[in-house]
Amino acid sequence: MQQMSDDAKTCYAVLRGKTKEHLFEEEIQKMKLLDVTARVRISMDIHIVAYCVLDNELHLVLLLQDGQSADEFLDNIARSYEENCLEDGGPLRVDYLAAQNQFPDVNSSVSEHGFFYNTGKKISHFRKNTIKELNDKKAAVHYCLKMHMLPVKQGIVEEPQDYWWCSYLDYMGRKWLPVADTEQILSKFSSDPKQAIKLIRQRHMEALLKNSPTL
Repeated sequence: MQQMSDDAKTCYAVLRGKTKEHLFEEEIQKMKLLDVTARVRISMDIHIVAYCVLDNELHLVLLLQDGQSADEFLDNIARSYEENCLEDGGPLRVDYLAAQNQFPDVNSSVSEHGFFYNTGKKISHFRKNTIKELNDKKAAVHYCLKMHMLPVKQGIVEEPQDYWWCSYLDYMGRKWLPVADTEQILSKFSSDPKQAIKLIRQRHMEALLKNSPTL
């Protein structure tokens, strides 16, 4: 992905399922959501710099160029997920995995069918999107770290690297789905990729210590 200009609009966005639906409770559902997100991201040429999937929420930090809409992006993800990944939708092909050992064992129902969605169908399983415009890429870094700590704060895992469904592992070098554009944030830490990873890891560990209970 190409480096974006500093005047790109930065925003924090959340796509939520309706209350108590838990659309992404199973691991395969989280995987399908990320695959849909990758496909829509590519088709709309959207830059995602961070993501985190919880049982009923998709959190994103986006860099938007002129004419790009976060609302439209989230609506397309919701529509595509409903029409391809829910009971009344068709099966979804997951074809981005580089190797089987980069994906946890799940009971997968995916198959080799195509990817289609009807843009005229009403979205029924999702609530209104939450979108907050951020001031700059410095704010994007803050929300990136905050997002990666969500599974820790919710008691799902003890450390961010233990959670598969957020972009922290992508920042540590994982290559599996074309979702997160990590270069946009890493370049803010250092021009040396290895040093940038070291520094962003350090920031996460500092955040982890702040959230740890006092002994």
